[in-house]
Amino acid sequence: MATDSLVRTAETIGTYALMGYYRYRSSMLDIKTKTIWGQNLSEHLMMGGYAERSIRPEDGYVSYTPLNHLSLWGNIVYGRQVQAGLFVGYGQNFGASETIEGLYYGRGHDIAYLYRIAPSVSFISGSLQLSTELEYTAAAYGTPDLYGVVKDHEEVGNFRLLFTAFYFF
Repeated sequence: MATDSLVRTAETIGTYALMGYYRYRSSMLDIKTKTIWGQNLSEHLMMGGYAERSIRPEDGYVSYTPLNHLSLWGNIVYGRQVQAGLFVGYGQNFGASETIEGLYYGRGHDIAYLYRIAPSVSFISGSLQLSTELEYTAAAYGTPDLYGVVKDHEEVGNFRLLFTAFYFF
């Protein structure tokens, strides 16, 4: 492997991800939750990754440090033929355990946190399901400090209205 300046490196980093799931289901109620605390979560298509911890000036050798993130979400659905639902999700950037001297590799290194709130309603008749969802998503963009913790962030959000039709066969 070579760095961006074409200096060869054999540096590796070890990372972890701890996940927890919970589901409760009754005849009318379905509750699901998931939490992930981990490093380099870009492998899970989430915010996260790693950064250049140090670069030796004499030979350009690069060492790396992982970025720490928390992600959690919950989804509640109530009903049978008419279902009301609420999805809530949150992600937090906790930066790196060591100082960062170089480039970032991954997703969302300049996002302090993000969240999504999405109420929904579904109408089910036999094999046909019609659903609509109003979603609000916000992300707080800013500047990472020496440890990758995002400071001076500003929240940016948007609404999205979604209609779906399913036919199950």
